[in-house]
Amino acid sequence: MNYEQYEMYIDYLGKKEKNLSQLCEHLNAVPGGSKKNLREWQEAFSNWQRAVKHKAIAIYVSQHLTGGGFPTPKILTVLEEKLLCIIRYTVHSWHVST
Repeated sequence: MNYEQYEMYIDYLGKKEKNLSQLCEHLNAVPGGSKKNLREWQEAFSNWQRAVKHKAIAIYVSQHLTGGGFPTPKILTVLEEKLLCIIRYTVHSWHVST
């Protein structure tokens, strides 16, 4: 998947009216992007959301460890931050709320 497709998905999540089959058509029309059927897009974005959530948790844990050491080199991209805001995902106090 390319940046434009991730961006389209985030825009889709922010809309009140959602038409997944229409999104699928738009995603497949992106030049140089991945071509998938509806189920494959759902799986790809579900996997991406899960990976971003795990990355956010890893960053949080690294920032709150005691004992020194080097901080994690991981940072969230702008798209990942937007995704977490849209799905209202927060990491705090050693637990996750969605």
